[in-house]
Amino acid sequence: MCDGTEFMGKTFRDLVRDLGIVHANPKNTNVKACYAENAIMRIKIRLEKLFTLSGGYSWVPELQTVIDGLNATYMNSIGTSPEKVTWKNAQRIWNRLYGTLKSRVASYKVGDTVRVLIENTPLSKGTRAKWTEEVFKVIKVVEYDIPVYILSDLRGSELDGIWYEEEMIPYTNVNNSTEIDKVIRRKRNGFH
Repeated sequence: MCDGTEFMGKTFRDLVRDLGIVHANPKNTNVKACYAENAIMRIKIRLEKLFTLSGGYSWVPELQTVIDGLNATYMNSIGTSPEKVTWKNAQRIWNRLYGTLKSRVASYKVGDTVRVLIENTPLSKGTRAKWTEEVFKVIKVVEYDIPVYILSDLRGSELDGIWYEEEMIPYTNVNNSTEIDKVIRRKRNGFH
């Protein structure tokens, strides 16, 4: 599993800063690059077919043929094949994928307290979302088309990474942070 640390080195950070790119690294692996992952999956499927047909694993000479075939394949998500995407239809395709460009208003403000989604592991069980017991504070709202948040613990130590609204739930009972997990026995008639 890749945690994106190859993009956190000083050389890369200097490069994106020099290019005027705001670089953020989400720490939660539930945040996915779905279109890139879909393309990688399609390439792997085509290569597996090639391996089955050829009876070998020589893929480098055939890679360009695989890529050309994928670029010529109609994709429902964009409503055309990738090779037919031009600057003239790029905005229409963007709107089809992401909707029209409307900035979302931030749901949280600086000072709000939240719990964050616990990262799922490949062997996680259950269908319920898992939230941290620890409570965090929003210390900065970064306004993009989709707002992201910088958090700190309640002692004021900033957490590494950024969070999306979908990864947080509001927490309003900061003063009463202890919860009863299980009642072992109840008191009856003044005795245990």
